Amino acid sequence: MNVTIIPEDNLVKVDGIALRLDLSSIAINMSNWHAVQYANGQGAVEHRDGTIASTFTDLSFIQPFIDLHTARLAELNAPPSIDELRADAIATLEAQAQAFIVQGFESAALGTLHTYGGKQTDQLNLIGAAGSGMDMTYPCGDSDGVWLRRLHTHEQLKIVLVDGSTHKQIILSTLDDRRAAVMAAADENELNTILAAGLI
Repeated sequence: MNVTIIPEDNLVKVDGIALRLDLSSIAINMSNWHAVQYANGQGAVEHRDGTIASTFTDLSFIQPFIDLHTARLAELNAPPSIDELRADAIATLEAQAQAFIVQGFESAALGTLHTYGGKQTDQLNLIGAAGSGMDMTYPCGDSDGVWLRRLHTHEQLKIVLVDGSTHKQIILSTLDDRRAAVMAAADENELNTILAAGLI
């Protein structure tokens, strides 16, 4: 076993794996330790004050450091809990929902389908336009992907607003259903099935 301990850096390295650990729980006076090296059954403590290094052969001298390293490594390598998996799944679904909202929606208010922006500023602009009571040009994209400010009547703007709100509410309602399913999932396989279903 090869061990390196550098108390000042809270560093413990065992067989090539270095971890920064909280060493405060170890009841050993390390105030004069600069570093500890142990390999091939021989160990040495290098002192901060420059005095001659202390040597040791009994591994039990540094066993608390090894135990702390082993415990932390086990934590890092442990599979995530179901609660952690659920949190990750919900974060993924929420990101998908936001992406679907931002990418915009379609409305046939102008007689044929046009695409309207879904960013927050787009949503606020649409609310303002529909609430103005006026006819006005408003940006949208046609079936060829050409975006222009096209003339909308007040009634058409209200239709676009309703279509956008409906689109958003469908996504958010589906998200709520998926969240509930995630919280009821018993294992990772069930969570993966929910995520595979997506939102739309």
